[in-house]
Amino acid sequence: MITARGLIGGDTGVTTRRITPQPIERPKQIVTVRRRINTSPGDLFATVTFEALDQAGAVIRAESMRTRQPVMLSAIIPREQDFVDGLAAEGYKVKTNFKGE
Repeated sequence: MITARGLIGGDTGVTTRRITPQPIERPKQIVTVRRRINTSPGDLFATVTFEALDQAGAVIRAESMRTRQPVMLSAIIPREQDFVDGLAAEGYKVKTNFKGE
């Protein structure tokens, strides 16, 4: 006699576990942040521009500020860090080129 073991109500070995797809991890785009300082002779103020450049050299984001020249670095450094942190929070890998200035 032949029996139909496992066909009805038994363990068939098939799992019904749902497989959730993992998000695709894209490589982070590398951007270079540069700053430009424009001053005029005899002027007390300077205009500082931060620019984020992609690998092709196109500006993807820019921010500028105006500051007094005698206290310039103490005003630039916190704004510079906020600009870099904002780009990093959006998923960019940030490289700076103004460490030696």
